[in-house]
Amino acid sequence: MDFKSYDKILIGIGDAFNTAVPKDSNYGINAYKYVCDNENAKVLNAYDSLAKILDGLDYFVVSTCTDDIIYKSGLEKSKIVCPCGGFRYLQCEDDCAHELLPFDLDMIDNFDNIICPHCGKSVVFNRLPLDKYNEGGYMEQWEEYNRFLQSTINKKLLILELGVGMSYPTVIRFPFEKTAFYNQKCDMIRAHESLAFSTPELKDRCTCISANPIEYLAKLC
Repeated sequence: MDFKSYDKILIGIGDAFNTAVPKDSNYGINAYKYVCDNENAKVLNAYDSLAKILDGLDYFVVSTCTDDIIYKSGLEKSKIVCPCGGFRYLQCEDDCAHELLPFDLDMIDNFDNIICPHCGKSVVFNRLPLDKYNEGGYMEQWEEYNRFLQSTINKKLLILELGVGMSYPTVIRFPFEKTAFYNQKCDMIRAHESLAFSTPELKDRCTCISANPIEYLAKLC
């Protein structure tokens, strides 16, 4: 696969790469500790492999993962957006003032005593599927993503979709299909263990790979 033959590369990272935490600790410090204790080395290696492939190329990554492992990789942080949140910010559990507090490792031991300065309620990590999820944590990067999309118009574009299921289809899967449909210079690769299929409109430009996307990415290297 010659990535260098494309002007732009758009990557979608889905649930297959995410570290799922127990539901009873989804937004508190135990969720953060769980991810740290169960970090998947294969996933981090896959991200680093992708970074090597993309080195020097014009790319952008959209991920629905909420474990923030991608930020430990060699991928450029300025070229990543994670609209489902993660562990980089805290918010009031009721999002009362629509404010975010950057999370710092020094907060770990005192986490249970941190409260919202406005209403006094508990703070939680800013990550979906939190009922009152504050979207402010990713909006700046989302604007960068939109600028990247605009720059792909009439360009030779490769869309690489890895492990993207139907959890949040309006974030990656459906918009990527729309982008590929309107850009006739676009080729698409969709790798997923069970959902590797294309729309009829894209069948001639979409290569569907029925495989573990992490293992598939390793083979690309």
